[in-house]
Amino acid sequence: TSFDKMRVLAVAAALLCICSTQAFTVGSLGLRQGRAASLLARSPKMAMESGDIVAVYSVFERLGITTAWQLANKSPYKGIVQLPPGFTDGKGKLKWNIDGMTAGVPEGIEVCEETMPGYIKGIILATEVPAAPQEIEYVLSCFPDLEKCVLLSSAGVPQRDSFMSKMNPFSKATEWFEAEEAVKKAAAKQGFAATIVRAGDLQGGAFYNCNPDFEGALSGNVFDITHDGFKVSLGEDLDGKCGRDLASTALIDALSRDVSTVSLVSAKLKDASGAAACSIRNPMGVKTDGRDRGVYVPSQQDFDAAYASL
Repeated sequence: TSFDKMRVLAVAAALLCICSTQAFTVGSLGLRQGRAASLLARSPKMAMESGDIVAVYSVFERLGITTAWQLANKSPYKGIVQLPPGFTDGKGKLKWNIDGMTAGVPEGIEVCEETMPGYIKGIILATEVPAAPQEIEYVLSCFPDLEKCVLLSSAGVPQRDSFMSKMNPFSKATEWFEAEEAVKKAAAKQGFAATIVRAGDLQGGAFYNCNPDFEGALSGNVFDITHDGFKVSLGEDLDGKCGRDLASTALIDALSRDVSTVSLVSAKLKDASGAAACSIRNPMGVKTDGRDRGVYVPSQQDFDAAYASL
């Protein structure tokens, strides 16, 4: 159609601008980035280590800011996020802020309002909507020292060609698949490792106070309280939903785990056969009416045991 032709021309024009300026703005990733030269000899056997810099995209979404908090407080890595130029000085505000904590980017996370440093070793693409493939490929190409990329994707990807998926106007399974392929393509070209975490529909999170949808906020709290386990699979497709706390923990765990694709859903231990227990309760220490927030996430040992059983 004429509309499709206009879209193709618009994308081509955007890419031409990218190549000429070596700068880029990524839609849902929110990244402005120029290419950087590596200061170290590249080795395909290099692995991420404690203290390495990991970037999280995007902190403007619930999963992104949850992952940033986990990265700063529960991981051996150093986190960095990007905000628009002048965001801090202009007293810009994030839409989603973690309950019981100071509004804004979590403490312990470096904030960059300019071009991100090229020496970043890990990237977590934690957007709750799929970014365009060309955006992903270009952004990843800007980090010559990149060792690992972890992408949040959808558990619905394996069923993207099914009748039900194609008839669902809200399904983004095909777009998620295209995002996965973009990461794989970049990984093969640049030599970094990649893990795709296919999570069930995201639920809950510590955002009760800032959620304008009261019913949604309440159901999110109930979900977090009642799901005290998880299921993980390297081959079998999983059906279910996934808490944001669980998803963020799994994304960080994947930085050091040698798997290409993993499926992940939350589970109720009393109902779900084969589910693994989450041994950590309320990792953020959030209080609700003076009581610990009811939410459960796996420890490193929980993840190790779950993967070992596959």
